[in-house]
Amino acid sequence: MEKIKIDEIQPQLVASMRYQGSYDEIMEVLPKLLGHLATNKVELTGPPIFICHEETPEEALEADRKGEADIEICAPIPKKIKDADEIKCYTLPGGRMAKTIHEGPYSDFRPLHQQIYSWVREHHRKLAAPLREYYLNDPHRVHENEIMTEICAPIN
Repeated sequence: MEKIKIDEIQPQLVASMRYQGSYDEIMEVLPKLLGHLATNKVELTGPPIFICHEETPEEALEADRKGEADIEICAPIPKKIKDADEIKCYTLPGGRMAKTIHEGPYSDFRPLHQQIYSWVREHHRKLAAPLREYYLNDPHRVHENEIMTEICAPIN
């Protein structure tokens, strides 16, 4: 079981792409967002972020199975940029988060998501916003067992 702690996260200005599809597509869509930012000479101020807009693990699994998951990929940026076709710029809210860090393949996430949802219920908290994943290193540069991902659940 991963250790879960509570921490305060500050709001972040992000460039975002939101679409419906399968979670397997995230690593295909992320390069489009990062490529757009690189072309416009916009540097990141933190790791890329995935936002899961489904409210429960069961909803997320069903939406993914149908290819209808509400997926948002974000990249923290230092200053506001002009919205483009698929890319929007806004401030991602901060707040109190139940957080844990996962080390290993992305395929191992499902039990961890269930664990963080269970932790929220067991500690009599409520989700204040959708679950987030912060990709702390590049899966193309490290072995899959060394991939680091911070999973955050905004809580009340």
